[in-house]
Amino acid sequence: SLPPPPDLGTLEDEDVFADAGSVGVTRIDYDPLTMGRTSVYVNPEYCHQLGMSPEEELARVASHDLPDHLTEFDRLCQILESLPVFAEGASELVEYTRQLWPGAKPILMERRIRYLFNGAGRHRSHIVMLRQITPEEYDAQLQADPSSVRTWQTALGDRRSGAQLLADLESDQHQTLESMCRTVAGRRQLSALGAELLRRMRPAIARADMLAAATAAAKVSTANFDDPSNPAGEESDPPPSGPPGRGLARDSEPGDSTCRH
Repeated sequence: SLPPPPDLGTLEDEDVFADAGSVGVTRIDYDPLTMGRTSVYVNPEYCHQLGMSPEEELARVASHDLPDHLTEFDRLCQILESLPVFAEGASELVEYTRQLWPGAKPILMERRIRYLFNGAGRHRSHIVMLRQITPEEYDAQLQADPSSVRTWQTALGDRRSGAQLLADLESDQHQTLESMCRTVAGRRQLSALGAELLRRMRPAIARADMLAAATAAAKVSTANFDDPSNPAGEESDPPPSGPPGRGLARDSEPGDSTCRH
């Protein structure tokens, strides 16, 4: 397995980030109410990994112009990887993935994301730490804990070695979500991904349905006690809550990540 990540102090000190050695670090702060970005920090190693100067990297972030460095399917899986933050309130995610920036060689990366919240529980910052790993380190992590490596792809049966992932990256980039929809194999893979998503989200859907039912019951109870035609304050049966899953689809939407690193 991989060695533990370096100690980055309290995650508040940019001097610590600058001295993080071979770990690339970027921090993005948000307005907790609007989720608009208020500041972006990148350390020298992070810019080196992207093959950009700090000025270019920050300008591209500001204009939402960072080139994509993942395949479309890997990008979709990376978005799904962030769901625990919104569904379960997770504060840290770790993923092992591959990336290819324009003009650079494909590499394998350990990517750690730490989420910081304010006193009201609102997301105020997140910090991304990137460290290049070797194919051998990737394979060791895959063998030690398959569920931690390319989590969604592994769940669908993709257990390629680190060396094979690097060798296949250029050809995999030609496979888009649109092209997958045009083939039987691609549609099966996307359907399997949807089924895995539903399986993982089922507990959150159930909690959302329970909350929606409790909220509806409380509203009915309050309305009955305030109704002059019901002086006894007798409660009526709450309306049915609908089929499972509708509460989540109706009441919440997945968050939109503004970090494309």
